[in-house]
Amino acid sequence: MASKKTKIVTPKYKIVADEEHPFFNAYHDCAYIISHDCRSTVALSEQQMQYILDNPLRKELVIYQIDNGLIKSTAIKCDFGIYTENDILFLVELKSPEREYAHALEQIINTIELLIVGKHISVNKLNARIVSRKYPNIPTAKERKLENRLVTTHKCNLLNGAKTLKEVLS
Repeated sequence: MASKKTKIVTPKYKIVADEEHPFFNAYHDCAYIISHDCRSTVALSEQQMQYILDNPLRKELVIYQIDNGLIKSTAIKCDFGIYTENDILFLVELKSPEREYAHALEQIINTIELLIVGKHISVNKLNARIVSRKYPNIPTAKERKLENRLVTTHKCNLLNGAKTLKEVLS
């Protein structure tokens, strides 16, 4: 009886370590990648805070553990990263209740400086997402200054949410 050969099927990824995907080209170690797939919904949660990214077009995504993953040092950094096949990077900070909004902004800014600016990497679009128990009704002068730095210096799109932030990737 002839033996059957099993064919191993490996997925064909659009996001590969190349010039079209500079962030993934620099950061593609499985040690800090949570997933690399085309899932329809990404749900990241920590300490009762949740960020949800709906992906109805099922674009390819790479989800990174940044805090204690991609960045293991004691430097301040955000919690997660999501990189899309269109070279778009989302940096996500899920803020515990005892910390302030300004600290979350500092974490995002420091992550950008460590992973992107310091390594001379560019992405098509940079997004910062902060989910906290409470978002300040009137940001302090320090918070406004940090928001302005994110938007002007780093050309970053910033969204905030209280407890849950949900958006759709188009």
